[in-house]
Amino acid sequence: MDIPQHQFRSHFGGVYKVRAHPRRSKVFASCSVDNTVKVWSVDRTAPGRTLDEHFGYVLDVQWAGEDGELLASGSYDGTVRVWDPETGECLHSLEEHQDKVAAISLTRDGRYLASAGHDGFVHLWATDLGELVNSHEGLGRMMKAEFSRHSPELLATTSYGAVEVLRLQFNKRTEKKRREEEVEDFEEPNYLIKGREEEKESSRRRDRDRDGDRRHNNRRKDEKDGRWRHRIEEGEEDEEERDRRRRDRRLEEEERDRRRDGRRHRHDDDSDKDDDTRDRRDDKGRRRERRR
Repeated sequence: MDIPQHQFRSHFGGVYKVRAHPRRSKVFASCSVDNTVKVWSVDRTAPGRTLDEHFGYVLDVQWAGEDGELLASGSYDGTVRVWDPETGECLHSLEEHQDKVAAISLTRDGRYLASAGHDGFVHLWATDLGELVNSHEGLGRMMKAEFSRHSPELLATTSYGAVEVLRLQFNKRTEKKRREEEVEDFEEPNYLIKGREEEKESSRRRDRDRDGDRRHNNRRKDEKDGRWRHRIEEGEEDEEERDRRRRDRRLEEEERDRRRDGRRHRHDDDSDKDDDTRDRRDDKGRRRERRR
C-alpha cells in the first residue's frame, strides 16, 4: 500500500467533504462535524484559514465561480454561509431553511447557489447579493441539488424515491439590482468624496457617543443597584443587631430579678430565725424567775 504524501490533521471529527480549488492546484477546502470549514495548501500541514461561524455539522462545501473567489458551505444549523477564503470573513448568512442543509450547488459562474434541505425545500440564492431568488418544495426530504454545467437554468434534485429536474426562473428584481451594481463606476468629484467621508466620520462619532452614553447609564444603574443592595444588607444587619441587644437586655433583667428574689427569700429566713431565738430567750428568762 502506498504511503500518503501529505497528512492534514486539524479537524476534531469526521470530515464530510473535500473540494479542490478550481484554479489553484495546491489549495483545497474541507468541512467537518466539528462545525468548521478549513482552507488548506499542500505546502503547509496547518490550515491557512479556519471558518468557524456555523453551529452544527458542516455537510457540504463548494467553491464559487471559475476563479474560486468565494467559498460556500451548508450546515446542520439550517444556514448556508458565503465566505471570503482570503480573509475568512463571512459575507452572507443565508437563512431560510427550517432544517438541516444537506447539499449545496453553484452555477458555473458562481452567481447563483442552490441549497437542498431536510425541510423538503430547495432554495435558490444570489451569491453576490445574499438574497433569496426562488424556492421549490420537493416531494420529501431533499438530499442533493446539482446545477447543469452547460445550462445554469437546469437543476437536478433528489429526495426519497424521486429525482426532479427543475427549469429555474430567476427573479427579475434581483437581475435588475445586479445590473445596476454592475454599471461602470464614474470618477466622483473630490468634494463629493470628502463630504461622504465627513458624513461617515460624523456617523461613527455619533455611534461612539451613543455607545459611551449607554455604557455611562449602565454604569450609573449598576452603581445605584449596588448602593441599594448595600443599604438593604446594612438594614438587615442593623435589625439583627437590635434583636440581639434586646435578647441580651431581657436576659440581664431576668437575671437581676432572680438575684433580687433570692436576696429577699434569704432575708425573710434570717428574720424568722431571729424571732425564734428571741422567743427561746424569753422562755428561758421566765423559767428562771419562777424558780426564784
